[in-house]
Amino acid sequence: MLTVYLCEDHPEELDFFKETILKILEDYSGKILWGGAFSSPDQLLDTRAVAEGCGIYFLDIDLGQSSMNGLTLAQKLRGLDPRCYIAFVTTHSEMSYLTFTHHLEALDFVLKDQFSQIPERFRSCMETALRREEAALSREMLPVTVKIGGVLRTLNLRDLVYVDTAKGDHRIYFHSAAQVSSCHGTLRELENVLTENGFLRCHKSVLVNRRFIQELQENARQLLLSGGLTCPVSVRYLKSVKEVLNR
Repeated sequence: MLTVYLCEDHPEELDFFKETILKILEDYSGKILWGGAFSSPDQLLDTRAVAEGCGIYFLDIDLGQSSMNGLTLAQKLRGLDPRCYIAFVTTHSEMSYLTFTHHLEALDFVLKDQFSQIPERFRSCMETALRREEAALSREMLPVTVKIGGVLRTLNLRDLVYVDTAKGDHRIYFHSAAQVSSCHGTLRELENVLTENGFLRCHKSVLVNRRFIQELQENARQLLLSGGLTCPVSVRYLKSVKEVLNR
């Protein structure tokens, strides 16, 4: 799931950019989340360090009296969130070349003085990031064939939200947003192929598709998934789940 973050040190511009982004996000409900608006790069880095998923970052380059500028912040964010999408928002058009010398692969370089274009440029950045994520998902989530209970079965991983078993049942249950199906077998037969394709074990009886995870609810020890589904996270796997989600 993509999440949008904003860092801008001028209060009025921070408020305007925030309102603009939130208005755009109304059209992307369930696809792109709001991560927050920050006047300090350190606050954004602290938030990102414990956040999940892939970020879209709108960053001012000149961050005033802060400990770093937007270019340095972008480099640090790349370290925390390697697949992230970055756009710079600034009055310094002469600094655009620095995004290339710093190897930041920016989505856009939005000029603050081109006021009327800002909403559409923000929307274009979010649309580009979403399109790239969906394309990557399509490439990664090809059907796989695996032997379960002695029978070769083809699994459509694109729609598979999680897989679980019931104690003493000797059946595997396949949960998608639309239906639940089952067959005889064990999770052990599936674990290798599913973990190679973006699934993680969150419980001794559950393998979950990372792409459908929206939130780790640590106190309730469960994962909130797309479509309102949930699955349990055991104490044994809680630490490893957090580590995977924070990569």
